[in-house]
Amino acid sequence: MIKIVNDINEYLDWIDSLCFDTRFSTPFCDKARVTAVSNKENHRLLCAYDGDRLIGIFCLLVLEEEEYIETVFLYTKEKKAYEDLMDYLSKQYKGYEIWFVYNPKNDVLGNYLSEKQAFFYTEQRYMEYKGVKKADVSEVIPYCDSYKNEYISIHNKEGYWDGEKVLANIEDFYIYLYIQNQHLVGYIDLSKENDTNEIMDWIKECQKDVLSKLNKKIERVFKKEPKEVNRKEYVDHMDIHQPFVCVGYKMDACKTKAEAFEKDFAVNMWLDSIMGPLNPKFQEWLDQRIFTQFVGAEADFTLDHSYILFYGTIIFRIN
Repeated sequence: MIKIVNDINEYLDWIDSLCFDTRFSTPFCDKARVTAVSNKENHRLLCAYDGDRLIGIFCLLVLEEEEYIETVFLYTKEKKAYEDLMDYLSKQYKGYEIWFVYNPKNDVLGNYLSEKQAFFYTEQRYMEYKGVKKADVSEVIPYCDSYKNEYISIHNKEGYWDGEKVLANIEDFYIYLYIQNQHLVGYIDLSKENDTNEIMDWIKECQKDVLSKLNKKIERVFKKEPKEVNRKEYVDHMDIHQPFVCVGYKMDACKTKAEAFEKDFAVNMWLDSIMGPLNPKFQEWLDQRIFTQFVGAEADFTLDHSYILFYGTIIFRIN
């Protein structure tokens, strides 16, 4: 049985185990993306049930004017869920073209589509760039309108995203053209990840009519980060039986982005290696009750500031 749903949030825990499953996950679709895409226009969110048992969750892009359907994510381990989905689609969207974009390791879906005599494109795993010979006069450039007709002419016309549709939604793509002897001989379309922007746009839209309670402009207190810490020690008394302790080290800001990147990466890798199971002594520290399992460290190195923090709950010993 297929049920139409409007809110993915109540199903996120069920999806969680499948998001990182090497066999049944949908590529590039973690829970954050699942939440974002399921609320998009023209997207249908469907659940498959076997009696009262949830057996599958699907999201589909449905373009009714063009009688076109494309899968966005497919989360199930059971063939019956796919059978119910196809039965539903064949009744609700009779005559539509359906494209399945899925994990090639998902043999349950692959075998089912083979039974339905679906057409399969050759799986594309990766692209490898091996350089260009000096004598080669070819050129790769961002898209420009002077090659529009040639781009549309050579573009793949199978599937939904033909050249004209890509250009009509050019703000959602990076398009690169391969030029040889002043003629277009190849192209690549890369879709942009817009979910974060859409979420921020939604937040701004919701907040635009909310009156601010501030009567002046928000400004930074310190124009430049001071070398000294604001407070060398701070104690907040709370009604808890295990104290939380944090020790921080403030350092000079980095002078270049390269320095900031190198230090941030190296120090955080080092912290992860000593403040967790990768460190053979970590378990000894826990056994000695120097701290509890609620412990960790973080570092941040930027052009504005740099610091390292160690934090955790400690155990008082009564002598």
